[in-house]
Amino acid sequence: MNRRITTVLLVTTTFFIHKAYSRNIPENERSFGVHGGYILSNVAFVPKVPQSFTTGWRGGFSFRQITEKHLGVVAELSLSQQGWTEKPLSAYNRSLTYLELPFLTHITFGDRFRFYLNLGPKIAFLLREKGNRLDASLAELPPQQILPVANRFDWGLCGGPGIELCLSFVRILVETRYYYALGNLFSSRKEDVFPQSSLRTLSFNLIFMASPTR
Repeated sequence: MNRRITTVLLVTTTFFIHKAYSRNIPENERSFGVHGGYILSNVAFVPKVPQSFTTGWRGGFSFRQITEKHLGVVAELSLSQQGWTEKPLSAYNRSLTYLELPFLTHITFGDRFRFYLNLGPKIAFLLREKGNRLDASLAELPPQQILPVANRFDWGLCGGPGIELCLSFVRILVETRYYYALGNLFSSRKEDVFPQSSLRTLSFNLIFMASPTR
């Protein structure tokens, strides 16, 4: 509970800081583009489930508005493939396909070559799930392999650093982003098996944007 309260306060503070900086500031730079990347993911289960990282992908559309010299906002619409893989390696994996909408504060430094940090909330909706069990020798299957995802809506906090190269109206960005879900995949009532089942992802992204307002 304390973790969730702290995170909500952080997201709210970030939002109001952005509003304070951007108020009455004329448009500076607006960019549109596409992004794609590689994802490593797993699930924070309590009780713990031994896992290795699951590999996946993400891709979609990006919008960025820089409203002040070092500050702006980023919004994305993405499809992503996440999930978990249990040990021993490949004994079981679950693939989860999400529609995602991150809304991020963008802090940037530099001109033609930039360093930046994105931080903010993300919401997501589960479109598809698929389990793959390669070890058929188990007489009794563990609950995480049987239960379907109960909460199709997911939300959490994400952020990470990146670098950007500005070439006339074209922007090329490389970014790393970490996401920690504050919701649970499975029901987390007192009588349920897992008090926590939160997604965690680390993504490596390549972004191409056009900025006609430069």
